[in-house]
Amino acid sequence: MKLKKEEIYKKILQEYTLNLFENAEKLSLEYLKDFPNDIKVLNILGAIYAGKKEYNKSIEYFKKTTHIKKDYYIGYNNIGLVYRSLEDHKNALDYFNKAIKYKDDYKEAYNNLGITNQSLNKIK
Repeated sequence: MKLKKEEIYKKILQEYTLNLFENAEKLSLEYLKDFPNDIKVLNILGAIYAGKKEYNKSIEYFKKTTHIKKDYYIGYNNIGLVYRSLEDHKNALDYFNKAIKYKDDYKEAYNNLGITNQSLNKIK
């Protein structure tokens, strides 16, 4: 019996939440064969790869979310976080600002913008 899309997504989210990243990754990759434009699952994969320090893959999946949904502010913020992990502060700041452009009250992006500026000794 084949599971429905929502049931598979719940299983992926459950595995991810339980830190069973290998299982979540495998399920996500399989799921994306049928639903390649699901930004929630693409976002989860980006987070999994960021956690594994596979930053290029992480950025690739987060960028897919913003290509599918141009105003997906969470994706821009997540790309910024990866660039900050790589100490590429210029790109990090650009992506945090993009997140804010699409959601001007997005507290997480403002926080990340502040932390990144602070690490550059740009305290305003």
